[in-house]
Amino acid sequence: KYWRFQWFGGHLRRRWALSTMVPKAGGHKGQCGLGYCRSKWGLRMALPLQGVRVLDLTNVMAGPYCNMLLGDLGADVVKVETFPGGDTSRGFMPQVKGESYCFTVLNRNKRSLAVDLKHPEGHAIVRQLALQADIVTENFRPGVVAKLGLDYASLRLLNPSVIYASMSGFGQTGPYAGRGGYDIIAQGMSG
Repeated sequence: KYWRFQWFGGHLRRRWALSTMVPKAGGHKGQCGLGYCRSKWGLRMALPLQGVRVLDLTNVMAGPYCNMLLGDLGADVVKVETFPGGDTSRGFMPQVKGESYCFTVLNRNKRSLAVDLKHPEGHAIVRQLALQADIVTENFRPGVVAKLGLDYASLRLLNPSVIYASMSGFGQTGPYAGRGGYDIIAQGMSG
């Protein structure tokens, strides 16, 4: 047992709690929003990544899944999709009410915008977002972000404290680095 201090109606109150009584994130009804959850006692609880800003430059599956988890933990995730088509997974089946189930699940708890990264104005928008971000994630093929000026070396000059996560199917170096990598390709190559 330990004492748990909580705010009730503007007053700090103390109650006994067992370690098994500590509510899980989301509480018993899954009442979560951006940056908080409700406990099983109805109290708002801050999530662990509340206040962390993430710039999501990822596409399809691995990157969006990574950022979905960050969003689930309370991070403010801004997804940048390619213009005009958007994330490739928007076209995946099955579709529910005209939207891809896969896209909807992997991109929950995110805000998004479509930007043409090759256009100077679009490039400036993304650099401004990177200036405000704590974390930047990307899953382009190696070398693409360097051509766009959105690689770690370029963004570190704007934002020295940025955390940069780069995902690719076959890593950043090596004989297969330039190849795209999806789950089915990894299964086929590994036997």
